[in-house]
Amino acid sequence: MSAEWVAGSVRARALARRRLGAAASRRLASSGSLDDALRALAATSYGAGIRPGQDLAAAQHEIASALLWDLRVLAGWLPRDGVRLMRALAGWFEVANVDEMLQVMSGRPAGPEFRLGALATAWPRLRQAASPAELRAALAASAWRDPGGDTAHAVRLGMRARWAARVAVFGGPARAWAAGAAAILLAGERFAADAWRARAALEIAARGGRPLAAYDELA
Repeated sequence: MSAEWVAGSVRARALARRRLGAAASRRLASSGSLDDALRALAATSYGAGIRPGQDLAAAQHEIASALLWDLRVLAGWLPRDGVRLMRALAGWFEVANVDEMLQVMSGRPAGPEFRLGALATAWPRLRQAASPAELRAALAASAWRDPGGDTAHAVRLGMRARWAARVAVFGGPARAWAAGAAAILLAGERFAADAWRARAALEIAARGGRPLAAYDELA
């Protein structure tokens, strides 16, 4: 194991010790009000951006931003292969940013974006898109690949399917996480949306990989 991997492992264990843990998370979930929960969070490693009077969406964004910052810090200690893993795991934040872009394109208010830094897959290019068609083209030219359409549904579904496929490549626990996420995604599409449209998008995004096999099992 290289010195960079050793340093990254030490840093990862230090970051893990700052997590809330199951017991503290249950106490937080049982808070009597949002204000009570915010006060509890403010004293934790997730509290840097937590302020009294925040609404739920703003607080959730700040908590997610704290996690993203930890990933960025950890990536700074890792060798190139480790950064590649961190970038794949951080794909959720890029998906969330694109969700907000789609809100703007549809004329609805959007929330703040996540700052990905070196963990961005294609965000600097994606954020320049001025229309759904341009967004689809930018995705198709990146590691996200063509989502199969330029509708909000196709883009959201395609990116999530592709994210699962990217994470699964690393094997081990990452493959199990990706499989669970893909199963939830596919079940929602199978039972709550247009199954044929979902399969078409997944076929393009997953390139015939495990997500498609999971879909067929649900069909």
